[in-house]
Amino acid sequence: MPDGTWFELFGDVRCTVDGQPVALPGGKPSLLLGLLLLRAGRPVRISELIDGLWPEDPPASARALVHTYVSQLRRHLGDAASIETVANGYRVVVPPEHVDVHRLHDAARRDDPKAWATALGLSAEPLLAGRDVPFVAAEQARVDNVRESLQLRYWQHRVAHGQATGLLPELQGAVQSQPLREDLVHLLAKALSMDGRYDDAIAELDALRRRLGVELGMDPSPAHDELRAQLSRRGADATTADRAAVRPVTEADSSAKQPEAPRWRSPRRREVVAVLLLAVILLLGTASWWPDEGVAPLESLQRPALLRVGPEGDVTLLADLPADPDEMQVDGSTVWLTSMTARTIMSAELGRRSDVSAVGLPDAPVSLAVKDSRALVALGFSGTTVTVEDGRLSVPSTPTQGVTGKLLLAAGEEGTWVATVTGEVYAPEGADHDTSPRQVTGLPVRIAEDGQRVWVLTAESLTALPFTGGSAVSALRGVPVDLAVGAQRAWVVTADEHRVWRTDPATGQVVQTALLPARPVAVVAAVHGGAWVALSQPASVVRLDPTTLEPVTTIALPGTPVDLAMTEETLLVAVRPAG
Repeated sequence: MPDGTWFELFGDVRCTVDGQPVALPGGKPSLLLGLLLLRAGRPVRISELIDGLWPEDPPASARALVHTYVSQLRRHLGDAASIETVANGYRVVVPPEHVDVHRLHDAARRDDPKAWATALGLSAEPLLAGRDVPFVAAEQARVDNVRESLQLRYWQHRVAHGQATGLLPELQGAVQSQPLREDLVHLLAKALSMDGRYDDAIAELDALRRRLGVELGMDPSPAHDELRAQLSRRGADATTADRAAVRPVTEADSSAKQPEAPRWRSPRRREVVAVLLLAVILLLGTASWWPDEGVAPLESLQRPALLRVGPEGDVTLLADLPADPDEMQVDGSTVWLTSMTARTIMSAELGRRSDVSAVGLPDAPVSLAVKDSRALVALGFSGTTVTVEDGRLSVPSTPTQGVTGKLLLAAGEEGTWVATVTGEVYAPEGADHDTSPRQVTGLPVRIAEDGQRVWVLTAESLTALPFTGGSAVSALRGVPVDLAVGAQRAWVVTADEHRVWRTDPATGQVVQTALLPARPVAVVAAVHGGAWVALSQPASVVRLDPTTLEPVTTIALPGTPVDLAMTEETLLVAVRPAG
Protein backbone atom coordinates (compact mmCIF):
# COMPACT_ATOMS: atom_id res chain seq x y z
CA MET A 1 0.00 0.00 0.00
CA PRO A 2 1.25 3.55 -0.67
CA ASP A 3 1.61 6.02 2.18
CA GLY A 4 -1.54 7.35 3.82
CA THR A 5 -4.59 5.81 5.42
CA TRP A 6 -6.16 2.79 3.71
CA PHE A 7 -9.13 0.62 4.66
CA GLU A 8 -9.90 -2.94 3.63
CA LEU A 9 -13.43 -4.34 3.86
CA PHE A 10 -12.79 -7.62 2.06
CA GLY A 11 -12.13 -10.08 4.85
CA ASP A 12 -12.01 -8.54 8.32
CA VAL A 13 -12.14 -4.75 8.56
CA ARG A 14 -8.53 -3.53 8.49
CA CYS A 15 -6.82 -0.14 8.55
CA THR A 16 -3.22 0.78 7.76
CA VAL A 17 -1.41 4.10 8.06
CA ASP A 18 1.77 4.41 6.01
CA GLY A 19 1.85 0.63 5.80
CA GLN A 20 1.48 0.06 9.56
CA PRO A 21 -1.67 -1.70 10.86
CA VAL A 22 -4.05 0.12 13.19
CA ALA A 23 -5.66 -1.96 15.95
CA LEU A 24 -9.44 -1.90 15.60
CA PRO A 25 -12.17 -3.30 17.86
CA GLY A 26 -14.04 -6.35 16.63
CA GLY A 27 -17.69 -7.35 16.89
CA LYS A 28 -20.39 -4.70 16.50
CA PRO A 29 -17.99 -1.71 16.39
CA SER A 30 -16.16 -3.33 13.47
CA LEU A 31 -19.47 -3.94 11.67
CA LEU A 32 -20.52 -0.33 12.29
CA LEU A 33 -17.22 0.95 10.83
CA GLY A 34 -17.76 -1.28 7.80
CA LEU A 35 -21.19 0.23 7.22
CA LEU A 36 -19.81 3.76 7.49
CA LEU A 37 -16.98 2.93 5.07
CA LEU A 38 -19.40 1.47 2.54
CA ARG A 39 -20.88 4.97 2.45
CA ALA A 40 -17.47 6.67 2.68
CA GLY A 41 -17.84 10.45 2.71
CA ARG A 42 -21.64 10.30 2.99
CA PRO A 43 -23.76 10.58 6.12
CA VAL A 44 -25.44 7.47 7.53
CA ARG A 45 -28.51 7.91 9.70
CA ILE A 46 -28.52 6.35 13.17
CA SER A 47 -31.69 4.45 12.24
CA GLU A 48 -29.80 2.84 9.34
CA LEU A 49 -26.92 1.93 11.62
CA ILE A 50 -29.32 0.32 14.09
CA ASP A 51 -31.01 -1.65 11.29
CA GLY A 52 -27.60 -2.78 10.05
CA LEU A 53 -26.33 -3.92 13.45
CA TRP A 54 -29.59 -5.44 14.74
CA PRO A 55 -31.74 -6.26 11.70
CA GLU A 56 -34.36 -8.29 13.55
CA ASP A 57 -34.70 -7.28 17.20
CA PRO A 58 -32.72 -4.16 18.21
CA PRO A 59 -32.34 -3.69 21.98
CA ALA A 60 -33.94 -0.74 23.76
CA SER A 61 -30.46 0.72 24.25
CA ALA A 62 -29.55 0.46 20.54
CA ARG A 63 -29.14 4.21 20.01
CA ALA A 64 -26.91 4.54 23.09
CA LEU A 65 -24.85 1.55 21.99
CA VAL A 66 -24.26 3.15 18.57
CA HIS A 67 -22.86 6.25 20.31
CA THR A 68 -20.65 4.01 22.47
CA TYR A 69 -19.30 2.10 19.45
CA VAL A 70 -18.51 5.35 17.62
CA SER A 71 -16.57 6.58 20.67
CA GLN A 72 -14.57 3.33 20.71
CA LEU A 73 -13.78 3.65 17.02
CA ARG A 74 -12.64 7.25 17.40
CA ARG A 75 -10.19 6.25 20.12
CA HIS A 76 -8.73 3.41 18.08
CA LEU A 77 -8.54 5.35 14.81
CA GLY A 78 -6.92 8.41 16.34
CA ASP A 79 -5.57 10.59 13.53
CA ALA A 80 -6.04 7.88 10.90
CA ALA A 81 -9.58 9.00 10.09
CA SER A 82 -12.31 11.01 11.73
CA ILE A 83 -15.94 10.07 12.28
CA GLU A 84 -18.04 13.23 12.17
CA THR A 85 -21.36 13.71 13.88
CA VAL A 86 -23.97 14.98 11.42
CA ALA A 87 -27.70 15.55 11.68
CA ASN A 88 -29.25 12.28 12.91
CA GLY A 89 -26.17 10.25 12.11
CA TYR A 90 -22.43 9.94 11.43
CA ARG A 91 -20.02 10.20 8.53
CA VAL A 92 -16.52 8.78 8.21
CA VAL A 93 -14.17 11.24 6.50
CA VAL A 94 -12.22 9.00 4.13
CA PRO A 95 -11.69 9.41 0.36
CA PRO A 96 -13.62 6.55 -1.29
CA GLU A 97 -10.57 5.65 -3.35
CA HIS A 98 -8.80 4.69 -0.08
CA VAL A 99 -11.36 1.92 0.58
CA ASP A 100 -10.90 -1.34 -1.35
CA VAL A 101 -14.57 -1.88 -2.17
CA HIS A 102 -14.83 1.57 -3.75
CA ARG A 103 -11.66 0.92 -5.73
CA LEU A 104 -13.39 -2.14 -7.16
CA HIS A 105 -16.40 -0.10 -8.30
CA ASP A 106 -14.13 2.61 -9.68
CA ALA A 107 -12.14 0.05 -11.70
CA ALA A 108 -15.39 -1.22 -13.24
CA ARG A 109 -16.03 2.28 -14.61
CA ARG A 110 -12.61 2.52 -16.26
CA ASP A 111 -11.04 1.05 -19.36
CA ASP A 112 -7.83 0.01 -17.59
CA PRO A 113 -6.92 -3.70 -17.50
CA LYS A 114 -4.23 -3.06 -14.85
CA ALA A 115 -6.84 -1.47 -12.58
CA TRP A 116 -9.15 -4.45 -13.24
CA ALA A 117 -6.47 -6.92 -12.19
CA THR A 118 -5.66 -4.94 -9.04
CA ALA A 119 -9.32 -4.63 -8.07
CA LEU A 120 -9.94 -8.34 -8.63
CA GLY A 121 -7.01 -9.15 -6.35
CA LEU A 122 -8.22 -6.79 -3.63
CA SER A 123 -11.74 -8.24 -3.62
CA ALA A 124 -11.01 -11.97 -3.49
CA GLU A 125 -12.14 -12.44 0.15
CA PRO A 126 -15.80 -12.17 1.32
CA LEU A 127 -16.93 -8.67 2.18
CA LEU A 128 -16.81 -7.95 5.94
CA ALA A 129 -15.76 -11.57 6.47
CA GLY A 130 -19.17 -12.73 5.25
CA ARG A 131 -21.05 -11.45 8.31
CA ASP A 132 -24.60 -12.84 8.34
CA VAL A 133 -26.56 -9.57 8.25
CA PRO A 134 -28.78 -8.29 5.43
CA PHE A 135 -26.76 -5.20 4.45
CA VAL A 136 -23.59 -7.28 4.07
CA ALA A 137 -25.42 -9.89 1.97
CA ALA A 138 -26.93 -7.17 -0.25
CA GLU A 139 -23.57 -5.44 -0.73
CA GLN A 140 -21.86 -8.78 -1.38
CA ALA A 141 -24.38 -9.55 -4.12
CA ARG A 142 -23.59 -6.21 -5.73
CA VAL A 143 -19.85 -6.85 -5.41
CA ASP A 144 -20.23 -10.33 -6.91
CA ASN A 145 -22.03 -8.82 -9.90
CA VAL A 146 -19.29 -6.24 -10.45
CA ARG A 147 -16.51 -8.80 -9.95
CA GLU A 148 -18.08 -11.21 -12.41
CA SER A 149 -18.41 -8.50 -15.05
CA LEU A 150 -14.89 -7.23 -14.38
CA GLN A 151 -13.42 -10.71 -14.42
CA LEU A 152 -15.06 -11.41 -17.78
CA ARG A 153 -13.77 -8.14 -19.24
CA TYR A 154 -10.27 -8.90 -17.97
CA TRP A 155 -10.29 -12.40 -19.48
CA GLN A 156 -11.67 -11.03 -22.76
CA HIS A 157 -8.90 -8.43 -22.84
CA ARG A 158 -6.19 -11.02 -22.17
CA VAL A 159 -7.51 -13.40 -24.83
CA ALA A 160 -8.03 -10.61 -27.38
CA HIS A 161 -4.42 -9.52 -26.95
CA GLY A 162 -2.98 -13.01 -27.16
CA GLN A 163 -2.22 -13.20 -23.43
CA ALA A 164 -4.06 -16.43 -22.68
CA THR A 165 -1.03 -18.06 -21.05
CA GLY A 166 -1.94 -19.04 -17.51
CA LEU A 167 -5.67 -18.39 -18.00
CA LEU A 168 -6.68 -21.95 -18.87
CA PRO A 169 -7.12 -23.20 -15.25
CA GLU A 170 -9.22 -20.13 -14.38
CA LEU A 171 -11.40 -20.43 -17.49
CA GLN A 172 -11.83 -24.17 -17.04
CA GLY A 173 -12.92 -23.60 -13.44
CA ALA A 174 -15.37 -20.88 -14.53
CA VAL A 175 -16.92 -23.15 -17.18
CA GLN A 176 -17.16 -26.00 -14.70
CA SER A 177 -19.09 -23.81 -12.25
CA GLN A 178 -21.29 -22.22 -14.97
CA PRO A 179 -21.42 -24.80 -17.77
CA LEU A 180 -24.25 -23.09 -19.69
CA ARG A 181 -22.45 -19.73 -20.05
CA GLU A 182 -21.75 -19.42 -23.77
CA ASP A 183 -19.41 -16.45 -23.35
CA LEU A 184 -17.20 -18.36 -20.91
CA VAL A 185 -17.07 -21.45 -23.12
CA HIS A 186 -16.12 -19.27 -26.10
CA LEU A 187 -13.29 -17.69 -24.14
CA LEU A 188 -12.05 -21.11 -23.05
CA ALA A 189 -12.17 -22.36 -26.64
CA LYS A 190 -10.19 -19.35 -27.87
CA ALA A 191 -7.61 -19.79 -25.11
CA LEU A 192 -7.24 -23.49 -25.96
CA SER A 193 -6.78 -22.67 -29.63
CA MET A 194 -4.04 -20.16 -28.75
CA ASP A 195 -2.28 -23.05 -27.03
CA GLY A 196 -2.58 -25.06 -30.26
CA ARG A 197 -5.26 -27.35 -28.77
CA TYR A 198 -7.84 -26.95 -31.55
CA ASP A 199 -9.45 -30.36 -31.01
CA ASP A 200 -9.98 -29.60 -27.32
CA ALA A 201 -11.43 -26.19 -28.19
CA ILE A 202 -13.93 -27.70 -30.63
CA ALA A 203 -14.80 -30.39 -28.09
CA GLU A 204 -15.70 -27.68 -25.55
CA LEU A 205 -17.95 -25.97 -28.11
CA ASP A 206 -19.68 -29.24 -29.01
CA ALA A 207 -20.16 -30.08 -25.34
CA LEU A 208 -21.88 -26.73 -24.78
CA ARG A 209 -24.27 -27.40 -27.66
CA ARG A 210 -25.19 -30.77 -26.13
CA ARG A 211 -25.71 -29.27 -22.66
CA LEU A 212 -27.93 -26.49 -23.99
CA GLY A 213 -30.00 -28.97 -25.97
CA VAL A 214 -30.47 -31.42 -23.11
CA GLU A 215 -31.01 -28.98 -20.24
CA LEU A 216 -32.70 -26.01 -21.93
CA GLY A 217 -33.94 -27.37 -25.23
CA MET A 218 -32.21 -24.60 -27.17
CA ASP A 219 -29.35 -24.05 -29.59
CA PRO A 220 -26.37 -21.73 -29.03
CA SER A 221 -26.17 -18.40 -30.82
CA PRO A 222 -25.02 -18.01 -34.45
CA ALA A 223 -21.70 -16.74 -33.09
CA HIS A 224 -21.14 -20.20 -31.64
CA ASP A 225 -21.26 -21.88 -35.04
CA GLU A 226 -19.11 -19.13 -36.54
CA LEU A 227 -16.44 -19.63 -33.87
CA ARG A 228 -16.48 -23.39 -34.37
CA ALA A 229 -16.04 -22.98 -38.13
CA GLN A 230 -13.20 -20.53 -37.61
CA LEU A 231 -11.36 -22.80 -35.18
CA SER A 232 -11.89 -25.79 -37.47
CA ARG A 233 -10.27 -23.88 -40.35
CA ARG A 234 -7.38 -22.74 -38.18
CA GLY A 235 -6.87 -26.26 -36.87
CA ALA A 236 -6.85 -27.65 -40.40
CA ASP A 237 -4.37 -24.98 -41.52
CA ALA A 238 -2.12 -25.72 -38.55
CA THR A 239 -2.20 -29.45 -39.35
CA THR A 240 -1.36 -28.75 -42.98
CA ALA A 241 1.51 -26.52 -41.95
CA ASP A 242 2.86 -29.21 -39.61
CA ARG A 243 2.71 -31.83 -42.33
CA ALA A 244 4.44 -29.54 -44.80
CA ALA A 245 7.21 -28.91 -42.30
CA VAL A 246 7.80 -32.65 -41.80
CA ARG A 247 7.42 -33.86 -45.41
CA PRO A 248 8.47 -31.54 -48.26
CA VAL A 249 6.26 -31.48 -51.31
CA THR A 250 7.71 -33.47 -54.20
CA GLU A 251 7.30 -32.87 -57.89
CA ALA A 252 5.09 -35.91 -58.06
CA ASP A 253 2.90 -34.51 -55.32
CA SER A 254 2.50 -31.18 -57.09
CA SER A 255 1.63 -32.75 -60.39
CA ALA A 256 -0.92 -35.15 -58.94
CA LYS A 257 -4.45 -34.30 -59.92
CA GLN A 258 -6.47 -33.07 -56.95
CA PRO A 259 -10.19 -33.75 -56.69
CA GLU A 260 -12.24 -30.79 -57.80
CA ALA A 261 -14.12 -29.00 -55.02
CA PRO A 262 -17.89 -28.86 -55.38
CA ARG A 263 -18.73 -25.70 -57.28
CA TRP A 264 -21.03 -24.18 -54.69
CA ARG A 265 -18.33 -24.63 -52.05
CA SER A 266 -15.74 -22.71 -54.02
CA PRO A 267 -14.97 -19.52 -52.02
CA ARG A 268 -14.34 -17.54 -55.20
CA ARG A 269 -17.61 -18.56 -56.81
CA ARG A 270 -19.52 -17.89 -53.58
CA GLU A 271 -18.10 -14.36 -53.41
CA VAL A 272 -19.14 -13.63 -57.01
CA VAL A 273 -22.67 -14.93 -56.43
CA ALA A 274 -22.97 -12.88 -53.22
CA VAL A 275 -21.93 -9.70 -55.04
CA LEU A 276 -24.45 -10.31 -57.84
CA LEU A 277 -27.26 -10.96 -55.37
CA LEU A 278 -26.41 -7.83 -53.42
CA ALA A 279 -26.45 -5.71 -56.58
CA VAL A 280 -29.89 -7.02 -57.57
CA ILE A 281 -31.30 -6.32 -54.10
CA LEU A 282 -29.91 -2.78 -54.11
CA LEU A 283 -31.61 -2.09 -57.46
CA LEU A 284 -34.91 -3.12 -55.89
CA GLY A 285 -34.48 -0.58 -53.10
CA THR A 286 -33.58 -2.90 -50.25
CA ALA A 287 -30.35 -4.57 -49.30
CA SER A 288 -29.37 -7.42 -47.00
CA TRP A 289 -25.98 -7.68 -45.37
CA TRP A 290 -24.53 -10.92 -44.08
CA PRO A 291 -21.80 -10.99 -41.42
CA ASP A 292 -18.38 -12.04 -42.70
CA GLU A 293 -17.59 -15.68 -42.29
CA GLY A 294 -15.90 -16.32 -38.95
CA VAL A 295 -16.18 -14.52 -35.64
CA ALA A 296 -16.23 -10.73 -35.79
CA PRO A 297 -13.43 -9.22 -33.69
CA LEU A 298 -15.60 -7.66 -31.03
CA GLU A 299 -12.55 -5.97 -29.54
CA SER A 300 -12.46 -3.48 -32.44
CA LEU A 301 -15.39 -3.31 -34.85
CA GLN A 302 -14.62 -1.86 -38.25
CA ARG A 303 -18.21 -1.08 -39.28
CA PRO A 304 -21.51 -0.09 -37.68
CA ALA A 305 -23.13 -2.98 -35.86
CA LEU A 306 -26.01 -4.20 -33.75
CA LEU A 307 -24.84 -5.87 -30.54
CA ARG A 308 -26.56 -8.01 -27.94
CA VAL A 309 -25.73 -7.84 -24.24
CA GLY A 310 -27.07 -10.96 -22.58
CA PRO A 311 -28.28 -11.37 -18.99
CA GLU A 312 -24.82 -12.60 -18.00
CA GLY A 313 -23.06 -9.55 -19.49
CA ASP A 314 -21.80 -11.35 -22.61
CA VAL A 315 -21.50 -9.12 -25.70
CA THR A 316 -22.20 -10.74 -29.07
CA LEU A 317 -22.55 -9.44 -32.61
CA LEU A 318 -26.08 -9.73 -33.99
CA ALA A 319 -25.50 -8.03 -37.34
CA ASP A 320 -23.31 -5.65 -39.27
CA LEU A 321 -25.19 -2.54 -40.40
CA PRO A 322 -24.93 -0.91 -43.83
CA ALA A 323 -24.98 2.65 -42.43
CA ASP A 324 -24.20 4.57 -39.26
CA PRO A 325 -27.25 4.26 -36.96
CA ASP A 326 -28.86 7.15 -35.06
CA GLU A 327 -32.09 5.92 -33.44
CA MET A 328 -33.21 2.39 -32.62
CA GLN A 329 -36.53 0.89 -31.54
CA VAL A 330 -37.82 -2.66 -31.13
CA ASP A 331 -41.26 -3.98 -32.03
CA GLY A 332 -41.71 -7.65 -31.24
CA SER A 333 -38.85 -9.48 -32.95
CA THR A 334 -38.01 -6.64 -35.33
CA VAL A 335 -35.31 -4.05 -34.65
CA TRP A 336 -35.64 -0.75 -36.53
CA LEU A 337 -32.74 1.70 -36.93
CA THR A 338 -32.55 5.02 -38.74
CA SER A 339 -29.51 6.68 -40.31
CA MET A 340 -29.59 10.43 -40.89
CA THR A 341 -26.38 10.56 -42.91
CA ALA A 342 -27.45 7.74 -45.24
CA ARG A 343 -31.15 8.82 -45.28
CA THR A 344 -32.03 5.21 -44.60
CA ILE A 345 -34.15 3.06 -42.34
CA MET A 346 -32.85 -0.41 -41.53
CA SER A 347 -34.59 -3.39 -39.99
CA ALA A 348 -33.37 -6.69 -38.60
CA GLU A 349 -35.21 -9.78 -37.39
CA LEU A 350 -33.91 -11.05 -34.08
CA GLY A 351 -32.83 -14.66 -34.30
CA ARG A 352 -32.20 -14.47 -38.04
CA ARG A 353 -28.60 -14.04 -38.92
CA SER A 354 -29.07 -12.77 -42.48
CA ASP A 355 -32.05 -10.41 -42.36
CA VAL A 356 -30.76 -6.84 -42.21
CA SER A 357 -32.51 -4.71 -44.81
CA ALA A 358 -32.29 -1.03 -45.72
CA VAL A 359 -34.82 1.25 -47.37
CA GLY A 360 -33.84 4.65 -48.75
CA LEU A 361 -35.81 7.69 -47.56
CA PRO A 362 -36.56 10.95 -49.42
CA ASP A 363 -35.11 13.04 -46.57
CA ALA A 364 -33.11 12.60 -43.37
CA PRO A 365 -35.07 10.72 -40.64
CA VAL A 366 -35.37 12.75 -37.44
CA SER A 367 -37.77 10.63 -35.38
CA LEU A 368 -39.15 7.11 -35.37
CA ALA A 369 -42.23 5.32 -34.00
CA VAL A 370 -42.81 1.59 -34.56
CA LYS A 371 -45.83 -0.59 -33.91
CA ASP A 372 -47.41 -3.67 -35.45
CA SER A 373 -44.46 -4.36 -37.79
CA ARG A 374 -44.71 -0.90 -39.27
CA ALA A 375 -42.43 2.10 -38.85
CA LEU A 376 -43.52 5.74 -39.02
CA VAL A 377 -40.65 8.09 -39.80
CA ALA A 378 -40.61 11.89 -39.49
CA LEU A 379 -38.51 13.49 -42.24
CA GLY A 380 -36.22 16.51 -41.86
CA PHE A 381 -37.92 19.78 -40.99
CA SER A 382 -40.74 19.35 -43.46
CA GLY A 383 -43.46 18.17 -41.11
CA THR A 384 -43.99 15.13 -43.33
CA THR A 385 -43.90 11.45 -42.42
CA VAL A 386 -43.54 8.19 -44.32
CA THR A 387 -44.53 4.65 -43.42
CA VAL A 388 -42.28 1.64 -43.99
CA GLU A 389 -43.86 -1.81 -43.98
CA ASP A 390 -42.63 -5.08 -45.51
CA GLY A 391 -39.78 -3.20 -47.20
CA ARG A 392 -42.18 -0.80 -48.96
CA LEU A 393 -42.14 2.97 -48.59
CA SER A 394 -45.35 5.00 -48.60
CA VAL A 395 -45.82 8.36 -50.26
CA PRO A 396 -44.81 11.19 -47.88
CA SER A 397 -47.79 12.58 -45.96
CA THR A 398 -49.07 16.10 -46.45
CA PRO A 399 -48.08 18.32 -43.50
CA THR A 400 -51.03 19.03 -41.22
CA GLN A 401 -51.94 22.66 -40.76
CA GLY A 402 -50.06 23.90 -37.69
CA VAL A 403 -48.11 20.67 -37.34
CA THR A 404 -45.04 21.56 -39.37
CA GLY A 405 -41.31 21.70 -38.90
CA LYS A 406 -39.41 18.97 -37.11
CA LEU A 407 -41.72 16.36 -35.56
CA LEU A 408 -41.00 14.02 -32.67
CA LEU A 409 -42.94 10.75 -32.62
CA ALA A 410 -43.83 8.25 -29.89
CA ALA A 411 -45.82 5.06 -30.43
CA GLY A 412 -48.55 4.25 -27.91
CA GLU A 413 -51.31 1.71 -27.49
CA GLU A 414 -53.85 3.99 -29.21
CA GLY A 415 -51.63 5.40 -31.94
CA THR A 416 -48.78 7.84 -32.40
CA TRP A 417 -48.10 10.93 -30.30
CA VAL A 418 -46.56 13.93 -32.05
CA ALA A 419 -44.60 16.86 -30.61
CA THR A 420 -43.59 19.88 -32.68
CA VAL A 421 -40.65 22.27 -32.43
CA THR A 422 -42.96 24.91 -30.99
CA GLY A 423 -43.90 22.69 -28.03
CA GLU A 424 -47.37 21.47 -29.04
CA VAL A 425 -48.13 17.85 -28.17
CA TYR A 426 -50.83 16.04 -30.16
CA ALA A 427 -52.52 12.85 -28.92
CA PRO A 428 -53.39 10.02 -31.36
CA GLU A 429 -56.58 10.66 -33.32
CA GLY A 430 -59.55 8.83 -31.84
CA ALA A 431 -57.83 8.18 -28.51
CA ASP A 432 -60.11 7.35 -25.57
CA HIS A 433 -59.16 10.51 -23.63
CA ASP A 434 -58.69 14.23 -24.12
CA THR A 435 -57.03 14.75 -27.52
CA SER A 436 -56.75 18.52 -27.42
CA PRO A 437 -53.24 19.80 -28.24
CA ARG A 438 -51.20 20.48 -25.13
CA GLN A 439 -48.30 22.87 -24.68
CA VAL A 440 -44.90 22.35 -23.07
CA THR A 441 -42.22 24.93 -22.39
CA GLY A 442 -39.00 24.80 -24.34
CA LEU A 443 -37.75 23.02 -27.44
CA PRO A 444 -38.79 19.32 -27.39
CA VAL A 445 -35.86 16.92 -27.68
CA ARG A 446 -37.43 13.53 -26.95
CA ILE A 447 -40.95 12.17 -26.44
CA ALA A 448 -42.14 8.84 -24.99
CA GLU A 449 -45.39 7.24 -23.81
CA ASP A 450 -45.91 4.62 -21.09
CA GLY A 451 -49.64 3.88 -21.23
CA GLN A 452 -50.65 6.51 -18.65
CA ARG A 453 -48.56 9.55 -19.50
CA VAL A 454 -46.75 11.06 -22.40
CA TRP A 455 -43.33 12.39 -21.41
CA VAL A 456 -41.68 15.30 -23.18
CA LEU A 457 -38.02 16.13 -22.65
CA THR A 458 -37.20 19.70 -23.62
CA ALA A 459 -34.03 21.75 -23.58
CA GLU A 460 -34.73 22.82 -19.99
CA SER A 461 -37.20 20.46 -18.32
CA LEU A 462 -39.08 17.17 -18.27
CA THR A 463 -42.87 17.36 -18.53
CA ALA A 464 -45.21 14.49 -17.63
CA LEU A 465 -48.61 14.83 -19.30
CA PRO A 466 -51.21 12.39 -17.93
CA PHE A 467 -53.83 11.39 -20.47
CA THR A 468 -56.33 13.27 -18.32
CA GLY A 469 -55.64 16.01 -15.83
CA GLY A 470 -52.77 18.43 -15.33
CA SER A 471 -49.04 18.10 -15.85
CA ALA A 472 -45.89 17.72 -13.78
CA VAL A 473 -42.86 19.77 -14.79
CA SER A 474 -39.36 19.12 -13.43
CA ALA A 475 -36.44 21.44 -14.10
CA LEU A 476 -33.21 19.83 -15.27
CA ARG A 477 -29.59 20.92 -15.53
CA GLY A 478 -27.25 20.22 -18.40
CA VAL A 479 -27.79 19.43 -22.07
CA PRO A 480 -30.66 16.94 -22.52
CA VAL A 481 -29.50 13.76 -24.26
CA ASP A 482 -32.11 11.00 -24.03
CA LEU A 483 -35.36 9.89 -22.37
CA ALA A 484 -36.68 6.42 -21.53
CA VAL A 485 -39.78 5.21 -19.71
CA GLY A 486 -40.66 1.99 -17.90
CA ALA A 487 -42.70 0.92 -14.85
CA GLN A 488 -44.40 4.36 -14.84
CA ARG A 489 -41.00 6.00 -14.33
CA ALA A 490 -39.05 8.22 -16.65
CA TRP A 491 -35.28 8.21 -16.91
CA VAL A 492 -33.35 11.14 -18.39
CA VAL A 493 -29.65 11.56 -19.06
CA THR A 494 -28.00 14.95 -19.54
CA ALA A 495 -24.51 15.99 -20.59
CA ASP A 496 -22.19 18.69 -19.20
CA GLU A 497 -22.41 17.33 -15.65
CA HIS A 498 -23.10 13.80 -16.96
CA ARG A 499 -26.22 13.11 -14.89
CA VAL A 500 -29.07 10.65 -14.74
CA TRP A 501 -32.50 11.74 -13.44
CA ARG A 502 -35.36 9.54 -12.19
CA THR A 503 -39.01 10.39 -11.63
CA ASP A 504 -41.47 9.18 -9.01
CA PRO A 505 -44.09 6.73 -10.40
CA ALA A 506 -46.93 8.42 -8.49
CA THR A 507 -46.30 12.10 -9.21
CA GLY A 508 -44.26 12.13 -12.40
CA GLN A 509 -41.84 14.57 -10.78
CA VAL A 510 -38.07 14.11 -10.79
CA VAL A 511 -37.14 12.92 -7.30
CA GLN A 512 -33.55 11.74 -7.69
CA THR A 513 -30.40 12.49 -9.66
CA ALA A 514 -26.85 11.16 -9.66
CA LEU A 515 -23.60 11.74 -11.47
CA LEU A 516 -22.49 9.28 -14.14
CA PRO A 517 -18.89 8.18 -14.62
CA ALA A 518 -18.73 9.51 -18.20
CA ARG A 519 -20.76 11.31 -20.87
CA PRO A 520 -24.08 9.54 -21.55
CA VAL A 521 -25.38 9.02 -25.07
CA ALA A 522 -28.55 6.96 -24.48
CA VAL A 523 -30.73 5.43 -21.77
CA VAL A 524 -33.28 2.61 -21.67
CA ALA A 525 -35.41 1.29 -18.80
CA ALA A 526 -34.40 -2.19 -17.63
CA VAL A 527 -37.01 -4.95 -17.50
CA HIS A 528 -36.84 -5.58 -13.74
CA GLY A 529 -36.22 -2.02 -12.57
CA GLY A 530 -33.32 0.32 -12.93
CA ALA A 531 -31.95 1.50 -16.25
CA TRP A 532 -29.13 0.93 -18.69
CA VAL A 533 -27.07 3.94 -19.79
CA ALA A 534 -24.65 4.00 -22.73
CA LEU A 535 -21.44 5.98 -22.17
CA SER A 536 -19.19 7.35 -24.88
CA GLN A 537 -15.74 7.34 -23.23
CA PRO A 538 -14.86 4.70 -22.47
CA ALA A 539 -17.39 3.02 -24.77
CA SER A 540 -19.55 1.02 -22.38
CA VAL A 541 -22.99 0.38 -20.95
CA VAL A 542 -23.76 0.57 -17.24
CA ARG A 543 -26.77 -0.74 -15.36
CA LEU A 544 -28.05 1.58 -12.63
CA ASP A 545 -29.58 0.47 -9.36
CA PRO A 546 -33.24 1.67 -9.27
CA THR A 547 -32.87 2.93 -5.69
CA THR A 548 -29.39 4.43 -5.45
CA LEU A 549 -28.83 5.18 -9.17
CA GLU A 550 -25.31 3.82 -8.71
CA PRO A 551 -23.76 1.61 -11.41
CA VAL A 552 -24.06 -2.06 -10.49
CA THR A 553 -22.82 -3.49 -13.79
CA THR A 554 -20.36 -2.02 -16.29
CA ILE A 555 -19.72 -3.69 -19.65
CA ALA A 556 -17.15 -2.51 -22.17
CA LEU A 557 -18.18 -2.25 -25.83
CA PRO A 558 -16.12 -2.74 -28.99
CA GLY A 559 -17.56 0.37 -30.64
CA THR A 560 -19.06 3.74 -29.79
CA PRO A 561 -22.68 3.30 -28.62
CA VAL A 562 -25.40 5.35 -30.29
CA ASP A 563 -28.71 4.02 -28.94
CA LEU A 564 -30.17 1.31 -26.71
CA ALA A 565 -33.27 -0.88 -26.73
CA MET A 566 -34.63 -3.68 -24.54
CA THR A 567 -36.38 -6.88 -25.53
CA GLU A 568 -37.32 -9.19 -22.65
CA GLU A 569 -34.06 -9.43 -20.66
CA THR A 570 -31.78 -8.70 -23.60
CA LEU A 571 -30.12 -5.33 -24.09
CA LEU A 572 -29.54 -4.26 -27.70
CA VAL A 573 -26.86 -1.70 -28.52
CA ALA A 574 -26.38 0.11 -31.83
CA VAL A 575 -22.73 1.10 -32.25
CA ARG A 576 -20.43 2.84 -34.68
CA PRO A 577 -16.75 1.99 -35.10
CA ALA A 578 -14.62 3.55 -32.38
CA GLY A 579 -12.95 6.77 -33.47
